[in-house]
Amino acid sequence: VGANPEAARYGGISVTRSIILSMLLSGALAGLAGAGEIVGVHFYLQENFTAGYGNLGITIALLGGLHPLGVMLASGFFGGLVVGAEAMQRSVGVPTTTVYFIQGLALIFVLARKVLQGRRS
Repeated sequence: VGANPEAARYGGISVTRSIILSMLLSGALAGLAGAGEIVGVHFYLQENFTAGYGNLGITIALLGGLHPLGVMLASGFFGGLVVGAEAMQRSVGVPTTTVYFIQGLALIFVLARKVLQGRRS
């Protein structure tokens, strides 16, 4: 359906059906990926084995402006933050929670930009 549900409706596509079907398929694929991780790699259910990657993915998508190149740049930035946080904790003793703080600041700045752009229009 994309960013223009009205055009999809005009073209004869059921918008509600498409949205529900895409949500069901994405949930099923995520469940299969999680099941594969548990059953095929660890052989037991671990507590907190995903480490919040879903929330991080939403933040990366917002920071990347929902554009494939922007998402690639944002994921590189956040990946560097996560790897750098672990290295800083091992070498200097900086807590890894500082990365969550930086990620939150990035999200706040992106959302503030969206709000300010909305007021100008």
